[in-house]
Amino acid sequence: MTGNRLLDAIAGHFAGGGAFFTACGLLLAAVGLRLAAGLATGGPEGRTADRLSHVGVLVALVGTVVLIFSACPLPRWWYGFVFCVAAWWAFASRPTWSRGWRFGSAATLAALLLWGAGWELTWRLPPTIPPAAERELVIVGDSLTAGVGGDGPHWPERLSRTRDLPVAVRAVPGATVADPLAGLGWEVPETGGVLLLELGGNDMLGGTNVGAFRSDLRTLLERLERRTAERGGTVVAVGLPLPPFHGAYGRAQRTACQQAHVPLIPRHLLANVLFGPNATTDGLHLSPAGHEAMAEAMWNAVGDALPQASEGASAPRVLEPGDDTGG
Repeated sequence: MTGNRLLDAIAGHFAGGGAFFTACGLLLAAVGLRLAAGLATGGPEGRTADRLSHVGVLVALVGTVVLIFSACPLPRWWYGFVFCVAAWWAFASRPTWSRGWRFGSAATLAALLLWGAGWELTWRLPPTIPPAAERELVIVGDSLTAGVGGDGPHWPERLSRTRDLPVAVRAVPGATVADPLAGLGWEVPETGGVLLLELGGNDMLGGTNVGAFRSDLRTLLERLERRTAERGGTVVAVGLPLPPFHGAYGRAQRTACQQAHVPLIPRHLLANVLFGPNATTDGLHLSPAGHEAMAEAMWNAVGDALPQASEGASAPRVLEPGDDTGG
């Protein structure tokens, strides 16, 4: 997105959630270094202990900064426990404290970090998507799907052509999750295929109230589920890449998807597209290379849920306001 591959890789590492695991690794390494320092005392070993302790402090500081900027949408109580235990560990690591306190605080902090990493890992794995009854993809989205700022064909059309897949698109640049709920111009067709929801980025970047975002998203998901249930379709949501200090939107998206029983594509899939080489024209909207990467990423995410191709698959169709979509 910046044009610099190193900076884009770092930004994608944070937006896609990989930085959280880096932070946990750094903090666990710091715990190990401080424990090793506590076991080395006197003479040359004492000098080694000092060096290990100083390196451990530095690694812990770097890990804490990375953790804060990682925007990982874990529960707030987890962060509260981690920072409280980290403060306890920092004080207990002093020579004046007993070895029992040092090991107890280190073990507690390590356990919390490992638990958090394990919890977050479950959200990075591909979700289980119920198989759809029909081979069709309906996409409800914003400018990433509408194709603002890049030459065609856009990713829905590329996906349709390369996978012999009928695709229906309902996408409006600048759309938020509340817009389809208003109804006007957002007639989403009933489908027995996969209905892919690619919305939420404008809510996050525009500062929509997190509570309203969560409530509107759940309502929208439940409404879309009703439109697919009768014909055996399934709804899938695309996970939002999260900039620093925007973890609340990730928590809200996960909560809404859990409450509506909708599979959520891990956020690193979209982050890998947006921060890939030459993927955007202006940092936000996809270039031809970005559309190609997006088509491949979305197929990898939902392709297995669709029936095999049959003869006579239709070309993609872009829904416009006023189209007869069956309500």
